Amino acid sequence: RRKMTTATVEAKSRHYAHVLDIQVPVPANTHGVSPSSDAIGGYYGIGWYSYFRDGNTGEIYKVHESDGVHGGKGAYRDAEEKWRHDIYYNVLIPRFRKVAADGGTEITISRNERVAIQGFTHAVLLESEEGKADGKQSDAGLEGGLVGRYHGIPVMCEVNQDEVLAPPQ
Repeated sequence: RRKMTTATVEAKSRHYAHVLDIQVPVPANTHGVSPSSDAIGGYYGIGWYSYFRDGNTGEIYKVHESDGVHGGKGAYRDAEEKWRHDIYYNVLIPRFRKVAADGGTEITISRNERVAIQGFTHAVLLESEEGKADGKQSDAGLEGGLVGRYHGIPVMCEVNQDEVLAPPQ
């Protein structure tokens, strides 16, 4: 378990995270939102801060997220969230399946692809260390190297690989 540092506690806030900034793991930090005496527990929803490291400056910043009865707010803009899901479900999973079907021995992804899928639980994409198809959320491979395995095939992040995918502007 990681402790919140002074840098994360005093981090500047941004309304949204950039889709290629790296999420920084911190302990749970939930709080109630939309207080009401009619709501169970006194609030209609919960909120939390997610922390990110800016890919250009290295600055740590926080983004407020929430969910509840009155809707919610995620870390990314809608177009960027759609882009992340499209990469995961429409690009990577079909590519991984093809490599496995063709008898490949390694799967390579770009740094943009690796950062874009950070924060996903890899129930469909990667295996757990026990070889089960339920790999947990992981930060492995964010700076290059082994990300995990797909049907026993190593998935490697190549930081210097030509970037095929770019996020929405």
